[in-house]
Amino acid sequence: MLTKTYQTVKVEYEKDGIAWVIFNRPEKRNAMSPTFHAEMWDALVRLNVDRDTKLVILTGAGKAFSAGQDLKEYFRELDGKPFERAMASHHSHWRNEVLYLYNKPTIAMVNGYCVGGGFTQTICCDFAIAANEAIFCLSEVNWGILPGGMVSKMVADTLRPRDAMMYACTGRPFDGKEAARIGMVNFSVPLKSLKKETLKFARELLAKNPNVLRGTKHAVRLTRFMDWQEAGDYLAAKGAEIKQRDLTRGHDAYQEGIRQFIDEKAYKPVYSPYHGAAEGKAPSKVRKRAAAQRVTMKRKTAKKTTAKKSTAKKVVRKKRAVAKSATARKTTARKSAAKKPAAKKTARKSTAKKRTVAKKATARKTTARKPAAKKKPAAKKTARKAPVRKTAAKKATARKTTARKPAAKKTARKTAARKKK
Repeated sequence: MLTKTYQTVKVEYEKDGIAWVIFNRPEKRNAMSPTFHAEMWDALVRLNVDRDTKLVILTGAGKAFSAGQDLKEYFRELDGKPFERAMASHHSHWRNEVLYLYNKPTIAMVNGYCVGGGFTQTICCDFAIAANEAIFCLSEVNWGILPGGMVSKMVADTLRPRDAMMYACTGRPFDGKEAARIGMVNFSVPLKSLKKETLKFARELLAKNPNVLRGTKHAVRLTRFMDWQEAGDYLAAKGAEIKQRDLTRGHDAYQEGIRQFIDEKAYKPVYSPYHGAAEGKAPSKVRKRAAAQRVTMKRKTAKKTTAKKSTAKKVVRKKRAVAKSATARKTTARKSAAKKPAAKKTARKSTAKKRTVAKKATARKTTARKPAAKKKPAAKKTARKAPVRKTAAKKATARKTTARKPAAKKTARKTAARKKK
């Protein structure tokens, strides 16, 4: 544990090996002076070899993360002092020479203003988390110089080209949410949750194998600028380095992780590291926990199997019920289809009957409604028919008379013949 005290930097510890490195010039918004650079170099080198330090978080005291270089102390007061200027420049490389390939995980917790040269330590940390309310700004263009130090290169490598160009050339400020959107930080959260979320993320990293974590972050940093062959050689060498570092503590990360996953089924790599990754060994407590987890996993697997079987049975029952209901529907449909003609005939008959009944009822109502005087037209018709009947009778009588006349003639002829005799 680091016990040295500094004038512009403060180091504090959490119980689990997390070291806070706090930029401690709140009255200057944590602007970086030559003294600050020298103390940061010293503190980071000491923490890098400190066995009690497992992870480093950089943040600022007060309402700022870093306002960039202290223009008065770093620039104006060093004019005409070449040695002091050279030492200040050398110590300012604690960011790109010490922090960039640090052996331990590093997180920048951006709690407020991050301006100009403050971009360098933010980008050189492995990870960055910002408050939504934080303010980022590359203001150098507004006072006549390039973005400080290697900021132009770092911003171009970190951000999308269009975003890097716009914010470097305009000097526009942007907040933590925008910083997360353009890739300046990993994510942003409300200021009141910033410390809690940063520690949560830090402890997630602490659960990993430190040698594997170190090799991984170095590989991601450096292979970006290599061709395929160079990257392949480098990564093979890194893998061998991890094994060698683990052997110094009697551990083999690869074999342990594979064994616990395949043989013991003690963890799920998608959701957590293998047991004992951070410690470099699986202690008795961890082994007991792993054994308990294996039992739990077997029980869960058995329950899932039983649940699947019961679910399958339910599905089969449902399918059968559906098939039966479908068959019943078809049968009902056929019967109804067969009954339809008879039903139609019955309906027609009933309709005809109804119409007949309705007509009769209407006729009765009509007859009932007619007054008695209206029966005279029937008498008139009878009177009209009487002469016709008389004429017909006369004609019939005439026909009979005509028919009788020849008979009378014959009788007369016979009488006349007798007389002659």
